[in-house]
Amino acid sequence: MKKIATLIVTLALLLPFTATLPTPVAAAKTKTYKFSIINANFLNAKQTFHTAKSSVTVYKAAFGADNPSMDLTANGKLKPASTYYVTKIIKAKSDTTRKNQTFSYVQGHGWVQQAKLVRGVFD
Repeated sequence: MKKIATLIVTLALLLPFTATLPTPVAAAKTKTYKFSIINANFLNAKQTFHTAKSSVTVYKAAFGADNPSMDLTANGKLKPASTYYVTKIIKAKSDTTRKNQTFSYVQGHGWVQQAKLVRGVFD
C-alpha cells in the first residue's frame, strides 16, 4: 500500500512539468535573418529616439566570431509612443536580399531597425 501511495504522489508532482515542455513546432516558428556587417559605430553619448504609434520589433543578435556577420532573431516588441536610448549603430547588408539596412541597439532591449525609430523624445 505504501508503494502505491508513493507512486501516486510522484506522478502528481511530475504532472506540471509535462504540461510545460516546449514543442518542436513552436521552436521552428522563429526565423533568423543573416547580415554581413559593413560598419559598426559605438556612440559616446546615448542618443534619444522614440517609437511612433505602432510597436517596433526587437531582435536578439548573434555575432560571428571570425567574420563580420550577425544573425538576428525576433525577441519581442517595443511599446508604441515611448522614448528609448540608442547606444550602438550597425550598418549591414542582408545576405538574402543584398540590401543595406541600419540597426540600432536600444539600451536594455535589443536591436531594432533604425528606420522604425524617430529622433528625439516622445511628446
